[in-house]
Amino acid sequence: MMVTGGSRRAFGYGRALLVPAPRNLVGFMRLLQVCTDFRPGGIQRHALELSDSLRSNGHQVFLSGSPGAWMDEAKDGYFLPVDLNRVAADNSGNILVRILHAVSAAYTLRRFIRQNSIELVHAHETAPLLVAKLATFGKNIPLLVTYHGSSPERVKSFGMVSQFAARYVITPSRRCADELNAQGGVSREKLKVIGLGVQPPPEISRQRIENHRENLLGPHGQLLVVIVARLAYQKGIDILVQVVEKIVQQRQDIRFVLVGHGPLENKIEGWIKKAGIESFLRYDGVTTEPYLYLQAADLFLLTSRWEALPITIAEAFQSGLPVVATDTGGVSELVSPSVGYVNAVGDIDGLVASILEVCSDEKLRKSMSENAEKLSREERFSLPHVHQIFEHTYAEILGIPPVKSGD
Repeated sequence: MMVTGGSRRAFGYGRALLVPAPRNLVGFMRLLQVCTDFRPGGIQRHALELSDSLRSNGHQVFLSGSPGAWMDEAKDGYFLPVDLNRVAADNSGNILVRILHAVSAAYTLRRFIRQNSIELVHAHETAPLLVAKLATFGKNIPLLVTYHGSSPERVKSFGMVSQFAARYVITPSRRCADELNAQGGVSREKLKVIGLGVQPPPEISRQRIENHRENLLGPHGQLLVVIVARLAYQKGIDILVQVVEKIVQQRQDIRFVLVGHGPLENKIEGWIKKAGIESFLRYDGVTTEPYLYLQAADLFLLTSRWEALPITIAEAFQSGLPVVATDTGGVSELVSPSVGYVNAVGDIDGLVASILEVCSDEKLRKSMSENAEKLSREERFSLPHVHQIFEHTYAEILGIPPVKSGD
């Protein structure tokens, strides 16, 4: 889930010890995963789940970045706190200050890499990549970076930095790879498309789900649309408000519920009140049980302005939800007419029409629901499968051969 709040332990993170396990590679790898910070978020979740998986296969995985709710040195003995928030472009307007922080962070990271004999560094975003590039200067240590999506105006700068600093650029969708090549100037040889798997949904009693649904619908609601998102400009929450405004002009039995948190959370209720849709759009704040909302719903809605590959859609599929979403990043690689509808970014009328069509046709909803649940079982959504691809990608780069059959 992109951002749902709660502690890192709520998602099963927080193991401080490395657990040896049978390996499918000859030898083990010493790897470093670097994020800008470790607040709750989709990027952080991906890096931490991948690290846990690699550790369970016997590899030594270190972590670094600005400490946050999901990771710090107290939670993991293999974590190096480095304040990369001060390096990131969106956290400081002073370029000189950012450069000084980058140099300081690189010095700390360089010592850590040397002391722990790190063989490969995987950065998540450009600030970690640039610091890692400085930290590994003169060393034959491959650097990888994952593109987790960005605003359209940042694609070019991300591409320039990645082309210069990274051995490979990993992206979860083919469309993002095409954009990085065409707009960002990243060579095809550097691009690798590796999807993002999703955790199996937790077991929740049918009675809890029904009670929650009844509470969310209230006395007059008949159909429930759920939005799980980080509350930031990227996610188009202002677009959501306009969509609901138009929906209620035609139907008053559809209820919308928004869960998540982020920089805009203090503005959401004001937007809802100003639009006069308090009875139709409910903001429930942060949740540690996103699947409780998904399994109580009839439809999942995504109004993002940009994405790479929104994992929330795959999680909605697991709950058997049809999806109405904006056509950004790899959305169209997930959502086909058999499971939902895709509309242009910012196309409020198109989103309204799609929602009304799904909500007005019970047979269509049932068909989409069945198709979505079936789609969620495809191998491309399996975390073990995706993590194995990452593991073999690292091994190939480092020249570590897979174990032959019968070894």
